[in-house]
Amino acid sequence: MYNFTTLKPIVVAFLKGYTLRGGVGVSISSDIKIVSENTVFGIPEAKIGYFADVGMSYYFARAKNGIGLYLALTSTFLKG
Repeated sequence: MYNFTTLKPIVVAFLKGYTLRGGVGVSISSDIKIVSENTVFGIPEAKIGYFADVGMSYYFARAKNGIGLYLALTSTFLKG
C-alpha cells in the first residue's frame, strides 16, 4: 500500500525566449530549470525604479558572488 501523503511533485520549468517578471518568479522556484541558448532572463521593472517582488528578493539575496544584488540594482538581462 502506498502512502500518498509523502509524495511531492517535481516541478520542471522550460525557459525559452523572454522570461521576464512573473515568468521569472514562477520558474525560479521550480525543482529543475531547463534553459535554451536564446533565453533572456531578467526583471525589467528595476529600470524604472520599481523593485523585484518578495519571491525574487529572496532568491536575489541568496545568489552567489553578489550577482543577485547586481541584477536587482542594474536590471541587467542574463542570456542563455
